[in-house]
This record gives sequence, C-alpha cells and structure tokens, in this order.
Amino acid sequence: MSTFNEALHPRDPKGVSTGGRFVTVRSKVEGSSVPMSMDELAQRTAEPDGGFTYALATGKEPRWGFSVSIRPDLSTPFDPKNLKFSDLSSFVQKNMALFNDKENYIGAWHNPETGGGFLDVSRVVGSAKEAERLSLKHDQIGYYVLHEGHSVIVNRNATSGGAAK
Repeated sequence: MSTFNEALHPRDPKGVSTGGRFVTVRSKVEGSSVPMSMDELAQRTAEPDGGFTYALATGKEPRWGFSVSIRPDLSTPFDPKNLKFSDLSSFVQKNMALFNDKENYIGAWHNPETGGGFLDVSRVVGSAKEAERLSLKHDQIGYYVLHEGHSVIVNRNATSGGAAK
C-alpha cells in the first residue's frame, strides 16, 4: 500500500474541504506546489511589509521578480493581523476569471506605514523600472521585490489603496 503524498495533489480554493485549514499557496524552489497552512499565511501577512504572491493558474509562488498590483479597482482591504480563509476564498472567487490567466497572481501585502493589508491582483515583472512604471500607471503605493523581501515606495500619495479602505 502506497503512502498518500499531499504535495502531488494540490487543492484549489474551491476544493478545500477542511474549512480552510490548509490551502495550496506555496511552491518549492523547484516549482512544485505544496500546501501551506492558514497559520503560515497569517504569520506572513502579520509582519509589517510581509505578504505573499501566488499564481493560482500554475500553482507556483515566484522567488524572483517585482510584484505590483495591476487592478486597483479590485484591491480589497483586510486586517493583516487576522487574515482569514474566508478573506482569501471570497477574493479568489470574485476574481477567478483573472486568476485563470497565468500572468496574474493573488497578492497580499501588509503596508508597514499604515498597518493595513490589501489583497490584490498582481503581476510579476523582471525589472524595477517596469514595476515602477506599472505602480505609477495603476496608482499604487509601490511594488514588492520578491528576491530581496521588501517593498519599494513609489507614490505615498497613491489613492487606490486608500480608496479600498
């Protein structure tokens, strides 16, 4: 009798039957999906300047690049010290058509200056210059440098995040 390997059977948000205890939102460096607990997600978003970037279409979390929100109209606030499965599930369900595009990511960010958190539809680009251009185009506060683990503020006066509050 073989042992069931959960990492070979990733779940999508609609397929979670454990009440949200585990969701597939992380990938190993090699790119294969592994389940991450809501506790780990909550811990990552609770830290100022923390969060995550995850591609539902591919089941991967990028390790390199610059993540920026491209849909300010869909930016959804959440309490970064109390991220709930229902927050993620609702956001994903409302925007599933966008997440079917392999270039779109679900992004979560804890703004270290205001203490607020946002769920976003994000893109990962290859240069800081492109991330800055997209940040300004989409009225974003800034972008996140995935391979260095910090955000870069482009426009503190951006209104898209403030409008979401």
